[in-house]
Amino acid sequence: MSKVTGMNDWFEATCFLCHEYFIDPVTLDCDHNFCHSCILHSWRECKTETLCPRCKKPALRENLKPHTELAKAVKMVKWVCQERTEIAEGGKICKEHRQAVKYFCKDHLLSFCPECEKTKDHLAHNALSASEAANEYKDVIVNHIDELLKEQEDIEMHKSLMEKQWQDVMQQVEAEKQLAIRCFESIHQHITELCNRRISKMDDAVEEMLLKKSEHMAELSRERTKVQDFIWDLRKKHQQRTLDFLQARKL
Repeated sequence: MSKVTGMNDWFEATCFLCHEYFIDPVTLDCDHNFCHSCILHSWRECKTETLCPRCKKPALRENLKPHTELAKAVKMVKWVCQERTEIAEGGKICKEHRQAVKYFCKDHLLSFCPECEKTKDHLAHNALSASEAANEYKDVIVNHIDELLKEQEDIEMHKSLMEKQWQDVMQQVEAEKQLAIRCFESIHQHITELCNRRISKMDDAVEEMLLKKSEHMAELSRERTKVQDFIWDLRKKHQQRTLDFLQARKL
């Protein structure tokens, strides 16, 4: 269990359950700390009472409290440990000869000290000073980065080209859409004009038919009047006295 000493207090930086640095630490009612996922995982089989894995005291799920200060402290501990590791690696000491490591074997990808260089293990190998090897590998990395940057630039250029082509296609589609709209509007206008002319001709024909009907009805009215007058004359004669009727027949 990792313990880190502070100026006024100490704390455990690792979880009792997973033995790793705390991740999202929470505090139970008994003040013991665990990773949030670890404590929930340990309680997955508990159907009734849940207990603290360390002191076995009852602990309620709803009383889990996030420990933000502990999370910040663990983050600082991890950073300090990483810094110490990097410093130790930068000043690496050969375990066999207790000398500073200054060379690197490109065949075995191992670093070694001046005394190791004299052994048969490295005499025929491609060995460089650590700084030269590092610079060589850094140059490889730089070249690879340059290649990746060029590839990234090509991708961005291709992306821009595709975007331009897509915009051109969309503009062409919009132009064809507007052309289709104008064509259909023109066709609609032409059909409307044809329809209006047809309706106008039909209205003129109806008007002419009504005029002829009116004239025919007037002619029929005149004929009817003549017939009525003739019927009236005949009725008048029919009502005359016998001698007058006979006298009128002679005439």
